[in-house]
Amino acid sequence: MKALVVGRRIKERAVQLNLFENEGTSLDVFNLRTALISTRVYIVLLTFAVTILVFYTALNGTTQNITIQNPSQMTYETLFNKYSTTLSCRCSQVTIPYGKFISVFTRYHSICSSFFVSQTWINMLFNPNISYYIQIDFRSSSSGLFQLLSTHCSFVNRSVNDALDNFLSNSLLSMYVLSSQSLDIQTQEESLFVQTSTANSIRQLLRLIRNATYNNHLQPALQTSSMNALYIFPDGEIGSGVLDGSYIQADGLQCCCSVSSNCSTAAAFFDLYAYDTGGIYVSPTLPIANLSGFVVGCYVIESLLQSTLECFFDKTCLDTLDRFFSITSVTNLDVLSVNQTRFSRQTPIETLINELFIEEWSTVTSFSSYYQQCAPMSCTYMYVQHNNVLYILTTILGLYGGLTVVLRFCVLHFIDFWRRRSIRSTNTNTIVPLIERIRAAWRRIQINALQLNLFKTGKTRTDALELRVGIISTRIYIILLCLFFTVLIIFNGLRTQLQNVSIQNPSQIIFEDLQKSYPITLQCPCSEIAISFDSFLSLSPTYHPVCSSPYVSFGWINSIVGTVNLNFSYSYTDFHMVGEAFFSSIATLCSLAQSTISDDLYIFNQTTLITGSAVSYAELMAHADAALNQFKLNTLAEFKRALSLIQLHTDVMFSTTRGNADLYTSQLISNITQVDRIDFHSVPTIYGNCSCALSGYCQQQVDMYSNGNESTYEIKFPIPNVFIGCFVIQSVLQSTLECFFNETCLNAVQAEISSVQSINVSVLDANSTRFSPETLIGTLIDALMVERWGETIQYSQYYATCAPKLCTYTFTAPNNALYILTTVVGLVGGLAVILKFIVSLIYDLIRYKMQSRITIINRAGTFY
Repeated sequence: MKALVVGRRIKERAVQLNLFENEGTSLDVFNLRTALISTRVYIVLLTFAVTILVFYTALNGTTQNITIQNPSQMTYETLFNKYSTTLSCRCSQVTIPYGKFISVFTRYHSICSSFFVSQTWINMLFNPNISYYIQIDFRSSSSGLFQLLSTHCSFVNRSVNDALDNFLSNSLLSMYVLSSQSLDIQTQEESLFVQTSTANSIRQLLRLIRNATYNNHLQPALQTSSMNALYIFPDGEIGSGVLDGSYIQADGLQCCCSVSSNCSTAAAFFDLYAYDTGGIYVSPTLPIANLSGFVVGCYVIESLLQSTLECFFDKTCLDTLDRFFSITSVTNLDVLSVNQTRFSRQTPIETLINELFIEEWSTVTSFSSYYQQCAPMSCTYMYVQHNNVLYILTTILGLYGGLTVVLRFCVLHFIDFWRRRSIRSTNTNTIVPLIERIRAAWRRIQINALQLNLFKTGKTRTDALELRVGIISTRIYIILLCLFFTVLIIFNGLRTQLQNVSIQNPSQIIFEDLQKSYPITLQCPCSEIAISFDSFLSLSPTYHPVCSSPYVSFGWINSIVGTVNLNFSYSYTDFHMVGEAFFSSIATLCSLAQSTISDDLYIFNQTTLITGSAVSYAELMAHADAALNQFKLNTLAEFKRALSLIQLHTDVMFSTTRGNADLYTSQLISNITQVDRIDFHSVPTIYGNCSCALSGYCQQQVDMYSNGNESTYEIKFPIPNVFIGCFVIQSVLQSTLECFFNETCLNAVQAEISSVQSINVSVLDANSTRFSPETLIGTLIDALMVERWGETIQYSQYYATCAPKLCTYTFTAPNNALYILTTVVGLVGGLAVILKFIVSLIYDLIRYKMQSRITIINRAGTFY
């Protein structure tokens, strides 16, 4: 029963609740009803508004920026597992030497640590009469072969150690702590790059040496590529010549060293001594013993590269070597173990060199050492946290005062207006024109404004003075409230703020827009500050048309060789003799330029662009252009330095073309059987007034001679700006290709070298090159034979690799309308209370003054 009574009382109180109660409402039924309805609407709207504010504030979480000072490695790893996308730990040491946290272990092929590359072994293979063996006898080339193998082992080992020392002394650029996985991936890639770039450098140097040796037609001491021939004429004069060496290959075909440096045949042991081969290195008898894996070719370097090490994995083969070199005295001579190598026994030595003789390359990364070196002073991470109860409560209370003032004023006057309008609509059926209704409404507004009284009391309806004072106080209150309200709006509207804006994971479009709007203050730190060039830049070089023309093909070069009459003595300036070497050198230079660019481009692609923050497209282009220009200069300088070094060393060697020197003797022989020794001396070749003994750059015009007939052997026409000199490569660099851009000149050349081996070629297209036909080939080499580099820069790829997680920018801006509104609403509640209190005092003062004045007037009237 008590519960029912309490319930009824609560219901009655709720029905009778009047938040707009004053004396006027208690005496006027209409006003009382208006106040009750306004109370209910006010409570509903207030509840609804507060509910919305509560939900909005509760659901609208705030981004929390947490900073942890001096985090340990364990703390970092814990944070990374939870907040990997937002965690940022700035290193106190940005550059960290790789050697501080990386160890690289290498294990080489067992041949490089075996007895077979020792000086003792090489000395055992050497024989003072080594040149008396036929060139394909293993005893002829074995000493030089293993000397070269030992040199390669030591050179590769030294090159790898130097590269590793250089790598470990370099520094990792790490602005922020890298995760253990990212660090390991990056260091493994860097280590692999060191291995690959070192192999490329050695391979490039080896290629350059091989090509320069072949194209300059240098003659080995063992005469494996060519041999000096002695001619005794009927009058007793002695002449010398050079016979090109040739080998019968495994396929049964004869291969001439003047056409290819790769000619070779299997090495063996022969029962031949001081045998005259006549330049064709074929034994008339079967070998007395065979060897597995070793070959003999034009040059010892070619022999080594084509050979394998399978003999040293075979005890039977070693026993064969013992028969001819007496190696049983060596106590520590064991076969190589196949279990200690990843290569097969038939792997060519060239492959081993290209692989740096590396059996195992292991890179161990210590994350703990890296973290100690990085030593982050703080870690910052962000996460979204929903507002707590205290924040929600303070926010609602901050807005509650202004919200109640606005709602009380609006609800009461709206309900009053609505009810009075409804009553007027009920009491009249007369249709009033719109203009009249507007005028009537305006008059009512004026009347209500003039009669508005926010300070009603119980005496207001009966006391004219009280009513008058209330109306005056209301006007003062409204004026002051509007004045302060206006001041607040103007103050907050004119006031500016320094806005710090952060954008998470900005897209490229957003970044570019921000870059245009805020170029000075925008900061977007890259998550990857060291970005390899190949991630956004690519090069596709286009080379001079001669490098892709038939002029550098085997068919064209062989067609020139096919016109040579071996029984005829040619002038050393005859194109028939010079053409093969000329175009072989061009083919070599094209190949070397392309391989040099390819190898250096690999290294360039792995180099990094350091950008702490994302840069604009224009800045990236500037960085890329500078890097490309430096790459071109470095590549050319490296190529020319290596070429010059080889030219310097070959200047003192004998060329079988006799371009730099010839062999002569002053002896006369009447009876060859009475001659014990013939003394030859070299005579430097002279071109014009230039002697090859004084300069390696002497040269002379190449001419086309009539072919093969001594009686008519004469110059038919010169080949424009094609020269022959002391060495082929120097001569080629000083020549041009203008004849092969000219159809008349080319037709004349083709007519003279026509043979069954000839191929049809067309003139080079002058429109397909940026160089003139008169350009020196040396100038083409200075440009690395490149017509266009074909640079392509993809900014989107750069930005994707940079991948900024956060962009921040600062700008000064006036407060927006929402800020002004929330600020004013937050202040208007308290302002209204204060003003009402102040105006209430003014109200009492006015009433007192007016009451005193009326009292004085009344007394004066009574006196009279």
